[in-house]
Amino acid sequence: MNKIKENKKAKFREILLHFAINNKKLLITLKLIIAAGLIWYLIYKLDYNEIILSLENANYYLIGFVIGLMMLNLYLQYRRWELTSKLLLNQSNNKKIFQSFIYGISAGAFTPARVGEYLGRAMVYKDKPLLHSFGATFLDKFFLLIVVVFTGSIGGVLFLSINYHVSNIIIAPLFIVLFLLLIFFIVVLKNPRYWFDNISVRFKKYKKVNTGIERINSLNFSKTKYANEMLIISILHFITILLQFALLVSAFSFKYNFLGYIWAGSLMLFVKSVIPSISFGDLGVREAAAVFFLLPFGISNVSAFNASIFLFLINILLPAILGLFFLIKRNNV
Repeated sequence: MNKIKENKKAKFREILLHFAINNKKLLITLKLIIAAGLIWYLIYKLDYNEIILSLENANYYLIGFVIGLMMLNLYLQYRRWELTSKLLLNQSNNKKIFQSFIYGISAGAFTPARVGEYLGRAMVYKDKPLLHSFGATFLDKFFLLIVVVFTGSIGGVLFLSINYHVSNIIIAPLFIVLFLLLIFFIVVLKNPRYWFDNISVRFKKYKKVNTGIERINSLNFSKTKYANEMLIISILHFITILLQFALLVSAFSFKYNFLGYIWAGSLMLFVKSVIPSISFGDLGVREAAAVFFLLPFGISNVSAFNASIFLFLINILLPAILGLFFLIKRNNV
């Protein structure tokens, strides 16, 4: 029995060695796949005639302001990943952190639910276990998800109450549940190590599951300061996206109910986050949600769709094209 185990371990080490030798070739292949995916997406998936037609009657000043806010959007995303890389993965090389961030944007732009971002970020951190990079990326996204889900839930309850006249008997318990969930998340974020230790104990019988939990648990994310900073940055990032969306709606509709559009935007992001998407860059779900939630504010389907698609073009596709140039560079760190 022991001999069989030793043989399995030896075979596994051989596979790892083979992987390490061919690591450079694998990275080059991944780069080519990502680059090819983006080029394919640009050529075959975008209707340039519709984009040009939409721009003809739009407010260019507001669109220009939204493009300017893209830089703030990207900086806040980068700041989150920089903080996560330094504190959780002990990565101090700013050049590597930036490359990891930009590779993730490019890889996530054309993959369903942007799952390619996990692999894109991990590509640069060759000296880190893959599961660690994946775990760090998940935690980075998790903070923004908390903000989106909690804000969207409250906005959703209010939306049902105001527009569909749902009874207060149903609305009041929903608010109580949301409040309790918020308290739970705050407690978890204050001491995440404690919760992961408990999960690890509960899955102790299942070696494979427990090993994975222990590897993620080995990340150094017990710092309360990290959780606080990540939450603040995520809130600022969320506000920036909502402001961009509200400005785009106004740019295409020439109506200026900014608070209403911000409310609709929070609901749109909430739906996009909770409904799994199999499309590239979450296209489809976001546009349908934008049309539905902007309807009570007197925004036409065309204006809502245009605002949503331009939010994608500015915040995801343009940075992804930028990342493409980094991907095809020969010199690597």
